[in-house]
Amino acid sequence: MSCKKDKIDEIEYVTPFYSGINFEYKTKNKISWKDNFSENVKIELYLNNSFKGTIENSIENSGSYNWSVHDSLPRSEHYKFKISKVDNPLVYCFSKYDFSIGIGNGNNNIIYYIRVTNPNGNETWIRGTSAAISWQTNIPDKVYVSLYKGDVAVGYVNAPSNNSSVFLGSEFESGSDYRICVSGKGVFDFSDDYFKIQ
Repeated sequence: MSCKKDKIDEIEYVTPFYSGINFEYKTKNKISWKDNFSENVKIELYLNNSFKGTIENSIENSGSYNWSVHDSLPRSEHYKFKISKVDNPLVYCFSKYDFSIGIGNGNNNIIYYIRVTNPNGNETWIRGTSAAISWQTNIPDKVYVSLYKGDVAVGYVNAPSNNSSVFLGSEFESGSDYRICVSGKGVFDFSDDYFKIQ
């Protein structure tokens, strides 16, 4: 499952950009794609490389869409998005990597927790520098770190440990309504309050 183009039109990529992304139920998450046409697109959801459902039949081709994760979707690590051109469905592209939805606890004898400790509100991150991210958890496996602007996930942070740093490039938009969400094993925690990127 990859991408297909015609002689003129092409969808170059669809997020997520890398593996290990987890979406929690009842959250809004940003789907992004890049193409070279202006006509409407269709967004579909695939599970285990099979069609699961249509997210939008036809929407304006803005290059992004805020998707609310419905809690009726089964927990799995093997979801993909598909973006296609409405008036030529042979032009399409799948997410390069699988993503997960609502990954569960898996062990009823352990109550897992996550506590974001930094950034936790009122900090200022400066573009062109590195910023610290930290959290507390008893989850032994990898967790997922998402960057939210308002109530929408706008990016994902590669944070290999609970005391990591991220470089703030020019792709980070200025704003004072950012939060970090750390998730895993069906639990998650947000920064207590908003922080600023400038």
